[in-house]
Amino acid sequence: MEKKIREPYDLRSREWKLSDKLHTDIRDLACKVTVKVPGAQSVAPIANKLVDFQRQIVAQERAVKGVDEREEKEFLCSLCGCFYIEPVTLNCGHTLCKTCIIPVGEISVSAVYCKLCGSKNYENNLSINVLVSQLIQKWFPDEYEREVKQLEEIVRRKPQGNQQKIVESVSDVLNKSPKQVTALKLRSHAFLQMGLYKKALEDVDLACDLRPFLSSVFHQRGVVLMKVGDYHAASSSFSRALALDPMVDPRFRSELLTCLTHTLDSERADLRRKLLPGDHLGDLTRNSACQSPHTDKTNDHSLKHSFLQKGSSLKRPIEDTSDSCSLCSREWRSKYFKSSTELISNSTKLCEANAVRELEDLECKVCYNILYEPVTTTCGHTFCRTCLQRGLDYRSECPCCRRALNCGVERNTKVNVIIKETVKKFFADEYAEREKSFIEEKSRWKGVGVNEDIELPIFVCLLAFPSLKYPLYIFEPRYQLMIRRCVELGSRMFGMCAFSEDPDKEFSDYGTILRIENVSFLPDGRSIVETTAVRRFRVVSRSTADGYNTAKIKWLEDEIPKSYSEDPDLHTMNVDCYRTLELWFTLMTPLQQTCVTNAIGSMPAIEELVPSSNGPSWLWWGLAAVPLKDKAKLIILSMTSLAERLQSLRRFLELLIGVRFEN
Repeated sequence: MEKKIREPYDLRSREWKLSDKLHTDIRDLACKVTVKVPGAQSVAPIANKLVDFQRQIVAQERAVKGVDEREEKEFLCSLCGCFYIEPVTLNCGHTLCKTCIIPVGEISVSAVYCKLCGSKNYENNLSINVLVSQLIQKWFPDEYEREVKQLEEIVRRKPQGNQQKIVESVSDVLNKSPKQVTALKLRSHAFLQMGLYKKALEDVDLACDLRPFLSSVFHQRGVVLMKVGDYHAASSSFSRALALDPMVDPRFRSELLTCLTHTLDSERADLRRKLLPGDHLGDLTRNSACQSPHTDKTNDHSLKHSFLQKGSSLKRPIEDTSDSCSLCSREWRSKYFKSSTELISNSTKLCEANAVRELEDLECKVCYNILYEPVTTTCGHTFCRTCLQRGLDYRSECPCCRRALNCGVERNTKVNVIIKETVKKFFADEYAEREKSFIEEKSRWKGVGVNEDIELPIFVCLLAFPSLKYPLYIFEPRYQLMIRRCVELGSRMFGMCAFSEDPDKEFSDYGTILRIENVSFLPDGRSIVETTAVRRFRVVSRSTADGYNTAKIKWLEDEIPKSYSEDPDLHTMNVDCYRTLELWFTLMTPLQQTCVTNAIGSMPAIEELVPSSNGPSWLWWGLAAVPLKDKAKLIILSMTSLAERLQSLRRFLELLIGVRFEN
């Protein structure tokens, strides 16, 4: 018990110890600055020290209070702790208020980063999440009318609008919800535009008390303090904003450097007035261009000596600023903890009291089932991940509003965290049922190409031969779906068959399993798939699934003798057939050889005969290279005797060689 009581005091002693060390470093750095006006390069080390110091303070505050509001709450922004105002879902899946992403008064930013995970958003043009806005409006009508609706209307107005009307509208919201952080930020900004700096500072101070880990409120506080001329306090606010969010706009740092420059100018002017008489100081300023290098050196030495002997007065304002920001005050801590806890508690009670939830509120507008693995598009609409991807297979546009979408971006968008948690919380049984169905389907796809009892998806294109590589260009929506399922759910394998000459059959009775090595998705949803043929099969029965063909199959495997070494005729046939293939290939023109190698690769070397289901790879290369009709090649592909395949290929090669010699 005594340890818990002493913990805040121990923390304060550590903070002041860090503060003393920090100001010692700042004093040493300030002594190195010349009498001339320092630039950004001169104050940059001091700025880095301030930001590092604030990071330590923030870490210790969070460790003591255990307050790190990073967890998503039901329709409460994780940053401002209030109902979402213009909710925006980023590509990382986190949903935040638009005003928490873009500073108040700004229309857009050069780059958008998630304040929770730090990931960069693909687009800077942020669209409102339609589903979240509709749910807040339906589930919490009183809160929506009381604060959300009015604040969203204010945010949509241009920054150059009537500030007096903005103050009146926001004040109406604050009269009903006095701890609405977004409203405090908006009214503070309006007061700032009107020149009412004291009122602007009061609002932003309260916002800082309510949300001490929200970077935007400390940045706004720094802006107000700069207008007042209190550069000491502004430096502290800007440094805390940078410590809380390293990915903020670069202007935050430039504003901190500006404040430090003004602070050091003030310190330097005070020292010069103390070191030199008033008249002499004026003459020195007017005649600074005529000073000798020795005089500059003497003045620099005097300035440094004064800093070291008397101590820089920079320490006091920064300590005062820390007190004014309430960064180390136990009273401020208790005030924040009480107010923020009350804010979250009241909001949670409202959520539980007013919500009237229906299954239709959280259904996908494509499949009309409960949302499963929901993702939000850049236009703000939410669908099941699989439903959106299937829609993009046909058109690169939103299924709801028909806005053009970047398929590459949408396919990489993460699951919407707040929507998924809401569905699982209020419709757990329905979500569990969909999840079970998805797991069963995924388990089935894992056996594709491995277990012959599981139906195999068939890509009807051309005849493939084991061990050869086949790059495929996928553009049909049905095959885009098939390839995506093979990659995301299955064993990355599917079957490929040639078109059948039988009008009653769409594809041939024999084919080859292809294993996906790599997939490159194009922006419009098409893909280039690199595959390798691995195994032969025979079609037993045919079917379809979601537009593409499937088949029940049986594996084709060679009849392997007890020992290849006991069959000398087979070894002789293997060598003779390979030499015949070499002769045929060398009789080709250089252009023909180049065409063949570009299509199916270089000719493999002869291999020792070993027991395998497909035989030597060079034989399949030769079968793919010879100019025969698919019907003849299909017969050889279906053979399970290596000796028969060698004899058949050799007969065709001898025929081709004979024709060439005749010509």
